[in-house]
Amino acid sequence: MSQTTPDSTSFLLVEDDQTIAFATKTLLKMKLSDVEIDCAATGQLAEDCIRKKTYDIILLDLGLPDMHGIELAIYAKTNVKSRCVDTRIVVLSAHHTTENFDHDQFKYVERFISKPLTTQWIDTLFGAAMLRQLSV
Repeated sequence: MSQTTPDSTSFLLVEDDQTIAFATKTLLKMKLSDVEIDCAATGQLAEDCIRKKTYDIILLDLGLPDMHGIELAIYAKTNVKSRCVDTRIVVLSAHHTTENFDHDQFKYVERFISKPLTTQWIDTLFGAAMLRQLSV
């Protein structure tokens, strides 16, 4: 896990596809200044991270090898061992719609966007106004 400086924005990227994880991490580092990104390829590894560190934002894949991403979102927001109860969660998914999902479970996520993450989505999701809110 990387060390977050006081002014940096910390991300937990939960993605099992190494190519997508690398591309997402690279894009975030190119577009955002002073960002710290930890990566987890499984739900269990992400739970370990969530128990050890508070993140500003969790970017979450739904199709993890060991659990559904929503299970992890619920864990992050409700488990007493979680340090991420107030963390913003953004789902990154290959699914282009949420109509086949239980919408009640999505109350734990702030946004649902289709992969791949683009520079436009970064500007929309993590623009200056949102990042200023994180530092308050």
